[in-house]
Amino acid sequence: MKNIFYHIRLYLMRGFLAVIPMALCVIVVDLLYQLIDHRVMVFLQRFFDVRGIPGFGILLLLVLLFLIGAAASNVVGREALRLIEYASTHIPVVKQVYALSKQVGDVFLNASDHSVFRKAVLVNLPNAGQRTIAFVTGRVKDQNTGEDWLKVYVPMAHPIVGFMFLVRETEAADSGLSVEDAFKMVVSLGIITPRKP
Repeated sequence: MKNIFYHIRLYLMRGFLAVIPMALCVIVVDLLYQLIDHRVMVFLQRFFDVRGIPGFGILLLLVLLFLIGAAASNVVGREALRLIEYASTHIPVVKQVYALSKQVGDVFLNASDHSVFRKAVLVNLPNAGQRTIAFVTGRVKDQNTGEDWLKVYVPMAHPIVGFMFLVRETEAADSGLSVEDAFKMVVSLGIITPRKP
């Protein structure tokens, strides 16, 4: 009897783990549909008699982003963007939000593969003997002591949310993981581990 319950539990768990990737794909597609496609179509229906074609709003948004990118790549488009940037930097509240988002965007646009996160390291947690994965994003020099510090980003379960710390180089141990493997490990909550740690 114990053996039957063991197999039932085992198969239920395997079924659950097999369904998770498919369920996440469905959730992401539905979220994209609700956030983008549906809203774009509602907006277009104000001006045109457009029937609800699934995915048409997302396609139009991608075409629009492509056209904006193409326009920003030529002289007239760059001048128009400079004018918008100039206006945005002179509006009191918008100025701070625009400057921060532009800096973050520039970092990712000008980054080559994995240069935003230069290295995956291990840093100590407040509890003795515990470490966590962190990503090196840069270096700073202490103006008083001349000591080099690493700027590290410690992600939480959702990689967009996390903490930025300054740690001494001696306090950051090499993880032996590539940035990609460490990122996969964080996103999967530790379930996916590299074959050669």
